[in-house]
Amino acid sequence: MPDNPIKRRESGSETTIYYDELYKKNSQPFEHNPLDILLGDVKNIFMREYPVLDVGGGNLNVALNLANMGYVLDVVDISAVAVENINSIAAKNGMNNLHGILGDISDIDVIDGTIRYGGIILSLVLHFLSPADAISVLKRLQHQTVVGGTHLLAVFINDGHLYDIYKWSHFYPSIEDIKQYYPEKNWKFIQPIKTKRVSILDRSSNKTHNCVSYFVIRKIAY
Repeated sequence: MPDNPIKRRESGSETTIYYDELYKKNSQPFEHNPLDILLGDVKNIFMREYPVLDVGGGNLNVALNLANMGYVLDVVDISAVAVENINSIAAKNGMNNLHGILGDISDIDVIDGTIRYGGIILSLVLHFLSPADAISVLKRLQHQTVVGGTHLLAVFINDGHLYDIYKWSHFYPSIEDIKQYYPEKNWKFIQPIKTKRVSILDRSSNKTHNCVSYFVIRKIAY
């Protein structure tokens, strides 16, 4: 069985080195952009009165677009190179609404727990965690979301090569699981759930992720 990605992330060294090298070669190495699946006016998907948090967003596919629309963005990424690039772009362009924060999704405490967000973006990051840790992160970020705020999730679900390998130790939920984590008394799915097949190579197993589901969910009550 391949090395456990969770253990690699907890140690920090190998994963950090990998992503630092990746971002040194290309400041935007990933083409995936969950904004592409949104219906209607993207400019109004999140609340403007509060900042938006993009966890694992060092690629800037999402954050830079939203920052250019006038949103305030906090972008957390494990790569110091990516975070330096984010803050360099912000400084060069006078963008005081774009902030890079060095941190790992497995250590969500790098995010100030007193901040309330009008939007949370989790794009292809939750599968690095165990199911228990992923649920804990979701609950923490749900708590930090104001009523009227929106979560945009792109999640590898329980279908594909890596799900078959890691299903006992990693977060590969079903669509119904996500619905349970966002109870209807507090959250509303404001766009149809979309699922598409992708081919993203996992560097440790030489196998590909197959299915990504996209969720746009608004908080309607505490």
